[in-house]
Amino acid sequence: MLVFPPMSSRTTTVQVLKAPKTSSSVRKIFLPRTVAEMLIRWKEQQMETIEALGDEYQDFDLVIAGPLGMPTEAPSMLPSVL
Repeated sequence: MLVFPPMSSRTTTVQVLKAPKTSSSVRKIFLPRTVAEMLIRWKEQQMETIEALGDEYQDFDLVIAGPLGMPTEAPSMLPSVL
């Protein structure tokens, strides 16, 4: 389980990443080649951002992250390559 740091000092809400409740909750999904290629490009861009920002970027190894590495739920934060 990973509890992410709060996004703001004015909030008590935190985001949590944890394992599924049961083994049947783990799913395999079909991933089209085009989507896989988009994710590869996104990861390359993300690595460039991590390198450029250095210690300012909090790397939680997320596929979709905000500009500084924090988790995001906002659709506007989704990468344009997707």
